[in-house]
Amino acid sequence: MAKPTYILIRESSNESGYTAHSFPTETSAYTAMDCMVKSDTAAIETAYHLSPRVEQVSSYKTQLIFDAIIAESDMTVKITYSVYAIEK
Repeated sequence: MAKPTYILIRESSNESGYTAHSFPTETSAYTAMDCMVKSDTAAIETAYHLSPRVEQVSSYKTQLIFDAIIAESDMTVKITYSVYAIEK
């Protein structure tokens, strides 16, 4: 039986589209997710001077949530990171 590929998807409510990255192991996908969360948190703290909150939505999904003024509009931004196993 072939091993699954793990796909990490990053979506942001204030951007169109998403990014997807494939990983050979579940551990590497979740390690990359942790790095993305830390990187996005640092970027939000620098750009907006806010500390986003992290919510564990499920065992495979995490969200960064923060309130910001973007394009002169108040909005709550959610950045969602999800890991899926794709069977070959």
